[in-house]
Amino acid sequence: MSTNRKWSILLRVFLTLVVAGVGVAGGYYLWGRSPVPQAFFERPGSGEAFPVRDEILSLISNARHEVLAVQMEAGDIELLEALASVSADASVRVITTRKNVTQFNQFKETGFEIEYLETRGVLHHKFIVVDGKRVLTGSYNWSQNAYEKNWENAVVVTNRTVAESFQVEFEYLWSLAKPPAASELEAWHELSCLDRV
Repeated sequence: MSTNRKWSILLRVFLTLVVAGVGVAGGYYLWGRSPVPQAFFERPGSGEAFPVRDEILSLISNARHEVLAVQMEAGDIELLEALASVSADASVRVITTRKNVTQFNQFKETGFEIEYLETRGVLHHKFIVVDGKRVLTGSYNWSQNAYEKNWENAVVVTNRTVAESFQVEFEYLWSLAKPPAASELEAWHELSCLDRV
């Protein structure tokens, strides 16, 4: 075999390895540390532990910048305490329903923001976005005993594009839940009844 032929084969092998490496690195960049989403399932009566609660606690405790949570149920005080403890280091905003006011009242002084959404139907979302890149969503409610008796599911995805979609939805809901500023109300009252619609 000629020297040129050997170099040609070596060059092809090298280029193949480079292309494969770029593909793996690109997948790592797009999906984060875990390119495959994690799925969790609760099967009542199976005796199997439902690890999603531990995953939520892990997501919250590892937050560095921001936690956005939308929860229809919020009776699990340990999860709320985790949000309160991370709020010293990260921005934490939660959207929930008025039936959870009692649970959240004890966290008024902790630094995380809470809005209650009571408009246009029932808030049924259950998701959390951490640091703009990790999303946990599914049927799991943050109620005290939900994980003991219900068929539940949850999935964790590490992907900035997916997280951005959930962030957009969060901001939309936040704008619906947040009362308008006084200046916005004054401007609204100055409009004619025809302009208000």
